[in-house]
Amino acid sequence: MNEIKDNWICSNCESSNELVFPVCQTCNTVDENKSYLNVEKSIWNCKKCDEEISNSFDNCWSCGSDRSGKEIPSESFKQEREKKKKKTREEKLILTKKYNILKTYQDILYLVMFVNTGFTVYSSIQILDASKALKQYGGGNVMNNTMLSIIIAYVISMFSLFCLTKIIDFLFDLDKKSNK
Repeated sequence: MNEIKDNWICSNCESSNELVFPVCQTCNTVDENKSYLNVEKSIWNCKKCDEEISNSFDNCWSCGSDRSGKEIPSESFKQEREKKKKKTREEKLILTKKYNILKTYQDILYLVMFVNTGFTVYSSIQILDASKALKQYGGGNVMNNTMLSIIIAYVISMFSLFCLTKIIDFLFDLDKKSNK
């Protein structure tokens, strides 16, 4: 069986270059032998899990098997894999805990929406009363413009608050799907 080189030697400066580079990393000379075209030969597939492994490794990084597919009993490999699984689970729990603050934020948004509605209704009533009083003096149109401004501000703020609550709902749904 022919041994596959992981590097090619530049004919100009004699520096060693990885197969994935078609040009010398030192002097920018193009690889005359086109070794980079054989880069797929510098990997092997694990017979147990079909993971692609660099030729420079004798064991699969994913399942720990050797090139023949035989699992090498290594406590450190199993311990490392269990640590990764545990860390991933802990990261998901941390993310869920972080999202809990969003639930509080969402409740505050609903409260702000309620208060905003009450304030807008109260302000509208006050402006209508002031408009009636000012019509005697010819200033009713100013109050009508003020009323229009308050309604536009109310619609924009309610839409913004509603969008924020929907974004939070989306994050909760995303978190539920990622925890499954």
